[in-house]
Amino acid sequence: MTGSPGRDRLGPIDALVARIHTETGRRVPDVAEEGPGVDARLVVMLTEPTGWTPEQTGVLSPRVNRDPTSTNQLELAADAGLQPEEILYWNAIPWFREAGATTVSGAEIREGARWLVALLALLAPGTRVVALGDAARRCCAEAGLIEGERWRGGRSPGNRGLNTPPRRGVPPPPGGWRRVHWDEIVDALRWAARTSPPSSG
Repeated sequence: MTGSPGRDRLGPIDALVARIHTETGRRVPDVAEEGPGVDARLVVMLTEPTGWTPEQTGVLSPRVNRDPTSTNQLELAADAGLQPEEILYWNAIPWFREAGATTVSGAEIREGARWLVALLALLAPGTRVVALGDAARRCCAEAGLIEGERWRGGRSPGNRGLNTPPRRGVPPPPGGWRRVHWDEIVDALRWAARTSPPSSG
């Protein structure tokens, strides 16, 4: 990977990924070579790298990882008028966790927040974050980012998250919860692209 134009642009983030691996001893997927690297307009952060596709490819990319969540991310970006190449994808927990892990601990959120702060330090000051899923939202808060100023949240873009009501027992609106959550994410993406400062690229 070293020496290609894509990896040169991603050099500082590659170094951060390597640092996380060294300090935690955990496997961490790379960010995508076709992505914006330090020139990102915005960051989209999910909970953790899960499923067979990141495990196989070792890359965070909705174009490379053709699972349902990745497909949804491509369609969400398109609906927001964005190309995936403008978005830096990240996770609140950047490493692969043990198989079967479900709940996210406070210690994991605190550690993830430390790495989120390190990531944002590599980007243009004030770059916005779209935090999708509860753990991603908790990570932003733990990192000291102000909601509505530096980040906005939404449901996980997986099919289960999109189809789940915000609270148990709440009846679905016309069109179902998927449309409500989908539109919320699209609005957050548009907000992030509109309010992020110009990148250095």
